[in-house]
Amino acid sequence: MRRAMAAYRHSRHEEFSERLWAWLLESLTGTPDGISAAELRALDVATAFPTREVMWDEQPMVAIRLPDQREMAWMLVRPSIWARIVQALQQLGEPEPRPDEKRAPGAASLLPDVLPPQMQQRVEESLARLVEVPELRTALLLNPQGALSAWKGPDAQDALQRFSSKLFRDISGHAPLANERELDLQLGHQPQKASVVSGEKQAVLQELAGTVGGVMVVAVHPGGWRLVVILADKPARDLKEETRQGIHQTRQELSDILMQ
Repeated sequence: MRRAMAAYRHSRHEEFSERLWAWLLESLTGTPDGISAAELRALDVATAFPTREVMWDEQPMVAIRLPDQREMAWMLVRPSIWARIVQALQQLGEPEPRPDEKRAPGAASLLPDVLPPQMQQRVEESLARLVEVPELRTALLLNPQGALSAWKGPDAQDALQRFSSKLFRDISGHAPLANERELDLQLGHQPQKASVVSGEKQAVLQELAGTVGGVMVVAVHPGGWRLVVILADKPARDLKEETRQGIHQTRQELSDILMQ
């Protein structure tokens, strides 16, 4: 176990729920070889992993009974971590639409590149609530062409435009992971740090004055709209859980606004 955890010592904090779920499945199946999507859909989580709500050190926790027939053992995790796993499984179990129910190609891009005034106002209000968190510096919305659509934070507009242009070229120049769609189905879409290779990272961040802890980029609309969060002074792996939840909530708010 120590060797296994050592391999993740530099991992992002948001990967913990993924590592926990993989470990629970290995405990359930007795093999690290993985489990098919069909088996996951058929899995009764409540039966395989009974849970109960408890208080530990004056904090609400979820106790998960580990699937070991030889010993009775429980693991305590924050409710938000277990909720992520359950939500991901629920998404996996949702039936895919029939071909005649799928949206026509290009339907997601019907949203104009320049938002209508009322939608723009709602987006800016959502971004303003997000950057009230001290760990975050600036939040911005990029349209499918990588142009700055809305932003809130102390950074100047011209600096953010240069930053967004370089960031967009970088993230657009990297091919998606081969199994990205399957990962999204199994784990749910998670905010990720921008994929900036070492040679380009400084070129992107130098457009911003002062110290930058990092950058997180997450899709909010299938047409190519992205939420970009500039961190104040901490890297993504050191963010508080409340901050992560705030980013996730803002992503959902923006997605709901843009999909209307």
